[in-house]
Amino acid sequence: LKAQLALVEQAEQGAKPKRNELGYLRETVTTTRSPQPKLRKQVATAEGSTQRTLRTATHQISISHAMSYCAFSPDGSVIVTAGEDNSLHVWKVEPRSGTFVCVQVLAGHTGVVHSCAFAEDGQTIASTSQDNTGCFWDAATGAALATLEGHKGAVYACKFGPGSDVLATGSLDETVKLWNTPDGECIATLEGHQGAVRAVDFSPDGGYVASCGDDSAVRLWQVWSGECIVSLPGHTGRVWGVAYAN
Repeated sequence: LKAQLALVEQAEQGAKPKRNELGYLRETVTTTRSPQPKLRKQVATAEGSTQRTLRTATHQISISHAMSYCAFSPDGSVIVTAGEDNSLHVWKVEPRSGTFVCVQVLAGHTGVVHSCAFAEDGQTIASTSQDNTGCFWDAATGAALATLEGHKGAVYACKFGPGSDVLATGSLDETVKLWNTPDGECIATLEGHQGAVRAVDFSPDGGYVASCGDDSAVRLWQVWSGECIVSLPGHTGRVWGVAYAN
């Protein structure tokens, strides 16, 4: 299990980015790759408040709001961006002009949206926010399906499990929570971190969740029992990202 984990740690040495009211922002906030083999070279990068730009291998668009995260739909044809304007924007490439067109604005959060994810069928979008909540959205209509309430601090991360029946979220309140899709019922709270949880990911079989955060720890949780089965030592600073190998 340890060998399956690919870890990304944000260095805390050297010059730091400019600071705003939410803390230190990375210059490039997130990069995501299209899941489809034919579109593997299509990489979307959402840049922070200084650039407000969405770039892929073939397109670039300036956006009125600063972005904190972006994610591809499962078929690679749609991008959703999470914004510091408390909303999400859904983008498609217009075939005739070849430019990005915003087709949905998902509004309802009352704080910065920190993360977003598509369900495997592309029909549901999940988001998490500074307002201590998550949300499920209908990707086609933009309607809010459920509000995920229970965290006691900003929610920084979300990830659907295989089959998208369960969503994992990580929070400033030092916990990982698991939620039913699409009704938003909290089915488990995983406790053990001693700092904010910055990222989460499911194992390919859906049986485990990996998490990491401000306490320098990477933890591996058994989904069915909620038990932390291993904590991976070695990092000496915040751990910003965690991902299973496919």
